Amino acid sequence: MIACTLPALTDSIPERKRGELAGEVTSELQVVGKAASIAIQTWVRNNDKTKARAEEREKNIGWIGRLFTAWRVSHAEREESGRLWGEAGAPGGTVRRAAVRKRGSGSASLR
Repeated sequence: MIACTLPALTDSIPERKRGELAGEVTSELQVVGKAASIAIQTWVRNNDKTKARAEEREKNIGWIGRLFTAWRVSHAEREESGRLWGEAGAPGGTVRRAAVRKRGSGSASLR
């Protein structure tokens, strides 16, 4: 159809020259195709890494949330236990904490 629309353009290029130009265009298209393929592969690989990091972050956030919830429940239970012990008549009406003395070697002992 282009040959019909522009006969003077196609007729003025010799057959040998048209073949060379077609070969150059084909070669350039192959180079561009390879570059595009590499770019897509790189993007997919980077996207997979980003997705994996986001999933790991979400997993860690969930783990921290569960840890905090367990600490909060445990802390509430200890406070309740301490109040009950104090009401039940523990010595002095309170729960006493053991004093910690640090030794020279860096370890600690109860006294």
